[in-house]
Amino acid sequence: MLTTLTAQPRFTASLLTAFAALALLLAAAGLYSVASYLVAQRSRDSAVRVALGASPRDVAGHVVGEATRWIISGAVAGSVLGWMGTRALQSQLYQVQVLDPWSWMGALLALAVVLVIAVFRPAYRAAHVDPVAALRSE
Repeated sequence: MLTTLTAQPRFTASLLTAFAALALLLAAAGLYSVASYLVAQRSRDSAVRVALGASPRDVAGHVVGEATRWIISGAVAGSVLGWMGTRALQSQLYQVQVLDPWSWMGALLALAVVLVIAVFRPAYRAAHVDPVAALRSE
């Protein structure tokens, strides 16, 4: 009896969880792609910095600093837009606050980790680029 009463809410919760996980995966893949592309586009700037005497640590720090600004601005914009969309999901939640801080922090942390991973590889390449080869390719 209880199983039939809770079947529909359980199915709805499972479906929302699956779609949320898929959305998080797609967002992570998109963020990784965009971050890697943007850092790779700046290889000429990194080559000029290295040619002018910047250490690999300085170049990597500059790239990671820019990525940090992207991460913070994206987190703020995403949080604002997510907060605006909470009214649509409020009727689907049972005994969970719409603005559950653990859920929000978990999603933000997961995407921030993906962005940091996406930036470190191109930052390492940018820091160790051969200036002559990078400037000749342009």
